[in-house]
Formats: sequence, C-alpha cells, structure tokens
Amino acid sequence: MQTRLAVENDVVPLERIIQYAYRGGKATGSWTNEYSLVKGPRITIEQLHGILKNEDRALLVAEIEENGSKVLAGCICVDNLKNGQAYLGMLAIDPDLQSKGVGKQLFAAAEEHATKVFGCHTARGSVLSPRDELLAWYRRLGYEENGETEPFLSPESGVTALVDNLHFRVIVKKLLVVGFLFAAMMCCLPTFAVDGIASVDDFVLHDKQRNKDLHMRISYPTEEGKFPVIIFSHGAGGSKDGYGYLISHWVKNGFVCIQPSHADAITNTANKEQLFQTLKSTLRVLPTDYSGWANRVADIKLILSSLQSIQISIPAMMDTSHVGLGGHSYGAFTSMLLGGATVPKIASAKVKNPYDGRVAAILVISPQGIKHRPRDFGFDNKFSWKGLHGPAMFMTGSLDQTGWTMPKDRRAPYLDSPAGNKYLVDIKGANHLTFAGVGQRMDASKSTGPIVGKRIANRIQKRKEQLGQLTTTGRLAKFFGPMESGDHQKMLDAIELVSTDFWDAYLKDLESDKQALQSESVEKVNPLIQIESK
Repeated sequence: MQTRLAVENDVVPLERIIQYAYRGGKATGSWTNEYSLVKGPRITIEQLHGILKNEDRALLVAEIEENGSKVLAGCICVDNLKNGQAYLGMLAIDPDLQSKGVGKQLFAAAEEHATKVFGCHTARGSVLSPRDELLAWYRRLGYEENGETEPFLSPESGVTALVDNLHFRVIVKKLLVVGFLFAAMMCCLPTFAVDGIASVDDFVLHDKQRNKDLHMRISYPTEEGKFPVIIFSHGAGGSKDGYGYLISHWVKNGFVCIQPSHADAITNTANKEQLFQTLKSTLRVLPTDYSGWANRVADIKLILSSLQSIQISIPAMMDTSHVGLGGHSYGAFTSMLLGGATVPKIASAKVKNPYDGRVAAILVISPQGIKHRPRDFGFDNKFSWKGLHGPAMFMTGSLDQTGWTMPKDRRAPYLDSPAGNKYLVDIKGANHLTFAGVGQRMDASKSTGPIVGKRIANRIQKRKEQLGQLTTTGRLAKFFGPMESGDHQKMLDAIELVSTDFWDAYLKDLESDKQALQSESVEKVNPLIQIESK
C-alpha cells in the first residue's frame, strides 16, 4: 500500500468511492456511512477539482495492489487553517477494500503532510454527534474531543439532516515536531550539501497518464526561509545535471531550483563519436518532433502539479505561489509555449493548450524567432507571441547563432510580445553554448550541477569537453556558429547577475530590482550586458 497526492485523473473514481462510502446504504457495510443521518451528495466532481486547485488544501489517496495492478482504496483531505492547525476530513475507504489498514495509513500520511507542507502543530477533525463508534476509532489514533461543537451544514448546501439536533463534535491531536520527521525522511534520499546548497540528485515523478518516469535534480538553500521556485528546462541533448553555474547562483540567492531531464537528454555517452551521432540525430528531428514538444510541456505541467509531493521530500519550504520557468534553446521554446506563445500551426494537433497560468514569470535564453524555411525550428509569424502577457526576460548573445536562428532573429519574441514587464538582454561576445557553461575555458564546477559526486562530475566534464570540441572545431561547429569572443567567466557573471535580478523582481516582488532592470543600472555593474525594456 502507498499514499500520494491525488491528480486530475483520480477525480472520477474518487467521487464514486466517496459517494459509495458515505451514501451507499447499509448494504455497503461501510463504517463511515451516514445514510441514516444525512440525505444529499457528499461531494461533487466540481468540488473535487476545486480541492486539487487550492494550494491550502491537499487530497491524499491510498493505492493497493490488486491482481498485479494499483487500485484506489480511499482518500483523505487536509485543509491548512492558517493558524498552525490543519483540518483532516473526508476520510473515505472503498467499502469493498476495508479492513486492510487503509484508514490508519491515510491518517498518518495526512498528519505528515500537515506538519511538513503546511507547518501545522495541531490536527482537527469532526464527527457527527451520534457516531460514538467512529469517535472510538479516532481515539485509538490519539484524537480527543475538546468540548467544541459545530453546526451541521445548512440546507443551502444541498445536504439535509434526517435526525434532530444533528451537529459535529470536534476532535484534536497534537502533531509530532516537524524537524524530526524531516531528519527521518532526508536520510533516505541521495542528498548532498555544500556551501549553503543542498541537492537531491535524482528525484523521480511518475506520470501515470504517459506511463513515464521523469527524473530531475532538486537544489535548495540550507538556510531557514520560504523560497520561490524556479523550474529550468534544458536545451536539446542537455540534462538535469547541466547549467550548474546558473543554478548554484540562484539557489545561493534564495530559490529552490528544479531541473527535469526531458526525453531528449543525452545522459550516457561512451565517447565523442557516440555523442556526435546522438546529438546530430536529436538536432535533425527536433524541428518536426511535435510529440517531443508535447512531452516537454507535459513534463513541466507534471512538476507544477506535483509541487506538494516535492515539498514533502525536501526540508526547504517552497513558496509555490511564486513559480518561475526558465529554459535555454529548446528549453526556451518550451518556456514560451507554457508562457502563452502560440503553437506553430503545423503542430497544434499534437501540442494542445500548453499555456499554464501557474507560471508567474519566464526567463527565455536563446529564444527561437520566426521560421525562414520549413526545416527551421521556430514560430510561424510575428503574432506568435501576442499571448505572452506575463513578465518575461529574453536573453541572447551577440554571437548566439545556430543553423536555424541568427542573433538578430532572437529579438522577435521581445519585439512582438505585449508591452509590460518585458526585457531583452544581449550578452556581448556570448554564443549559443556560452549560456550552457560551455566556452573557451570549460570548468566542471561551473558546467555541472551544483552538488555532484566526484565521479559524476568527472563524467559530465568529459562530456562537456567532447561537446566543446564538436561545436567549436568539430563536425557540428558550422551549426553552432562562431566561437564566443571575450572573457568566458565575465559572461557567466553577467548571465547570473541579470537573471537573478529578474527572478528577484518578479518572484520575490522586490521593487528595487524592477527599478534596477528598467533603469539599466545592471549595465554599469557588468559592461557585457545590454538591456532594453518595455
């Protein structure tokens, strides 16, 4: 048996379980049944959808193995009451799957969620006044009446009491100290910590609908606080272990960073020839790999829908009301789609409704422009960005060229998006791979993830060196254009500076950073930065 957060696909079967358990009649044998006390629906499909969308509510489900497959056995709802207390309710077990300990496990999971995610120290619940046998069960879990009562629901709710003086009896329980729970959980995870940064090297989310495991790195500050979230989407052939210089800087400045490895990630390459063939194949199919585009969008949406699950697994408190999405190259394309850009018409049947309002701001590094040829990777026309209404920073370099896009073309998303909280940044001398940390001087501490073991760092560094050889002097050099010109480290410093100012401005609501970006004062700090705003 296992417990997890409910997802949209669970809503229909959960509605059936809840109605069956609470309103199914005496024949069900359900110990939560209220058929003799209450008339009317216990829950609706619309209400369940509303719970999933509410950040202060969590719907947990239990799954058990039956005939080699997982089936839903029950659920419980946790409400954050904002005063150090959580309300635990709507416990429902499928009457056909009772007497398996599901209720106890759901309550344990709900209490853990209340402490870790909502920071609560007390759990509350309620029992209908005649249900002495149910109250006795709660007592065995450590709950006691506190003398309070609450009125039954009004007739306007669509639910009617069938007995006189029906009311709720309130029960409470003090919860365990959250620090102990964190220590117990974190010792089970492959976590590393250096210089104020901790990282879960390989966190896995399972997407049931696609039957896919999504691997990611989660990096977070070790200090106290509540931190906004940045999801970062890598370029073609990249992975969760890249862009270390940038991720480290963001985490040190107070952000939780989540890096998924998309399906196009090149994670294992034995030699330069294998790397060349794999990357060449990836680049060849990318402009027309519409299923790949759709899967990248689905990866990000999965993360956005699973932030509560991720929160349970890390001690740093995430501010999930302020989530930013960034990406480089292919990741820039992914970010623009989720930010509101129009899907190229030829792919619209595959990539449906990519926009996601849960993203508060996007950082687009090396964005695609308008396609000049059918084989190019880009957007249809100047109207493609009319839906990008939120805050956005578009970042490129004076030498940011690929076989599909010239440096001047990368200005189009900024120029053709609606005015308001938009920025265009040009890093003097930077080429396409500068932003990935691959330049004239390649440094494992800069190009790999922020916290990796020595063996992993060496493997990634070897791959970076191979990639650098292929893209500067080898067979892919023509596709990636000219080598960068200037001080590689100063370029990375410039990228770190201006991107962090953007995140501070729109994920932390720091007015001073908004003013700094609009006054172009960042150019004075690092002369490699040229910035426009509208």
